[in-house]
Amino acid sequence: MMKTKILSLFLIVFVSIFTFCKKQHDTEPEEEETSSLDNTSNLIKIGETCITGANAKALIFAPRNLETGYNSLYIQFIDSTTGNILNEGRSTIFAKMNMGNTSHYAPVENSTDSVATDNYFKSAVVFPMTGNATQWQLLINYHNNGLAGKGTLGIQVSTSNPGRFKDLVLALDSNKQVYMSLVQPELPKVGKNNFEVVLHQKITDSLYTAINSYSVEIEPEMASMEHGSPFNVNPIFTEKGHYFGRVNFTMTGAWIVHVRLFKNGTLISTDQIFDMDVH
Repeated sequence: MMKTKILSLFLIVFVSIFTFCKKQHDTEPEEEETSSLDNTSNLIKIGETCITGANAKALIFAPRNLETGYNSLYIQFIDSTTGNILNEGRSTIFAKMNMGNTSHYAPVENSTDSVATDNYFKSAVVFPMTGNATQWQLLINYHNNGLAGKGTLGIQVSTSNPGRFKDLVLALDSNKQVYMSLVQPELPKVGKNNFEVVLHQKITDSLYTAINSYSVEIEPEMASMEHGSPFNVNPIFTEKGHYFGRVNFTMTGAWIVHVRLFKNGTLISTDQIFDMDVH
């Protein structure tokens, strides 16, 4: 009788522990966001230049040192006479690579806002390759509403290659040359992270268009432990070639995220991999 009671108690405890562990594994994790790209408190200064025609000085900031792939830029304009911040006007940028006898440009995103946000005009550049400060040049154009003047000047910049960019030729889509840039996560963490890529098609050395018609699938994998993760959300198109979803990392360590591109339901890319160091 005593043995029967002990056995019954053991079974109850075992079932309870098993059920708890199963729930812990199958339950969707708490939402955990990565740091926002719109957080301007930790920006670093990339450079500055005077735009004489607009009577302004341009200060260029970014969340990190410039890299191949997608880079958010924050530009602040200072009145050259008064030293006051200029919050009204039009700002556009271009990124040009000089390669001796030839040159080419990079995809850019310019805001249509005529009023700065938190004293910054926001833009973005997709650098398709590394380059030193004698090669890459950022060209900043500013139309000063108060002065009704404008001008363009450039600063020299360099780029590193952290592996957040893919240059693809898609044979199954008319041999399109496609740039795929990882926008986020910036700092991958355990739990759910925003996952965002931006896609551009190269038309010529100076013309790029955003790709809005693809479908994107992702699959995270921790190769060293031979497992993936549940509760991922495939990125869907939002605007201007951006596709936004969610990726879930269940533990710290080295992960890879497989990214696949589809058009009209047909897989058109090979398996592309972004490495993630999850903390």
